[in-house]
Amino acid sequence: MTTLLSSPFLPALLSPPVLPARFRGLILAMVLCAGFAMMLSLAGCGRRTAPHPAGPSFPPTGAVKVWQREGRILVAWLMPASPVVQRLGGLDGFEVRVERLPLDCFACGPDSVQRVRLAPDAPELHVEAGRVFYGFPLPAEPAVWRITVRTRFEAGSGAPSTVKVLEGIARVPAPELEWSWAEGATPSQASGDVVLFWKQRRERIVQVISEGGVVANREQFFRANVYRRRSGEPWPFLPLNEEPLRVRRWTVPAARIGPDQPPVEFTLRLVDQFGNEGPVAPPVIFPPTSARP
Repeated sequence: MTTLLSSPFLPALLSPPVLPARFRGLILAMVLCAGFAMMLSLAGCGRRTAPHPAGPSFPPTGAVKVWQREGRILVAWLMPASPVVQRLGGLDGFEVRVERLPLDCFACGPDSVQRVRLAPDAPELHVEAGRVFYGFPLPAEPAVWRITVRTRFEAGSGAPSTVKVLEGIARVPAPELEWSWAEGATPSQASGDVVLFWKQRRERIVQVISEGGVVANREQFFRANVYRRRSGEPWPFLPLNEEPLRVRRWTVPAARIGPDQPPVEFTLRLVDQFGNEGPVAPPVIFPPTSARP
């Protein structure tokens, strides 16, 4: 029996075949092309390209506040700083997004969505002390309002602000404002500090638990914002106090109400726990009529 080792075909199997010269050249060209393509592929993996320049960063609208006043919803936010406006090519305006949700079904989503675009000089806007104010009528039906503000620049729109939520319709009572001369004043000459004071009004009674676990009822009173204006002008949006007052008096320096100063009026609004304001109290005018020339 003939085995593979003793087969006469073994030398032919172990020795490479002899190809014609034209086939050997073709195979060599194919090997060279494949090697060159592999070298290009490896070189491309390590190639570095110039990074794309990053686009401008758009800051979100800051210090957004929402509250109710006399049948209107007021929205306030900070005006962007001048360097930011210049860097982004100029101020194009603002966009206020208002969502209305039913009080009894938060999972239902908003039943109305409104986007209001406002130019920087829109008559609906009021700018005072670096803040922008926008207001719109409050419908009679109780609801939850979700509001965001976006500042628009010439280079693009900024990031939206944090969501502000306003619930229901606030019913804040109208206060009564009184005044008296401070200690050391000279009423006959209308000279000296003046103290504005008002009666505290209870907003509600809350239950608190002490460290010993005792439940007690505590009264929670309305706070107050004090306003000042020149006699005959519209009431400003910004109060004199930075935060709503928990006290029931406010001292007016004599320099603001001297007989040589133009008449000014002071009033206040009560504020509930959500920051909603009530009607304006009847104003008091300084200097008093009897002290004017």
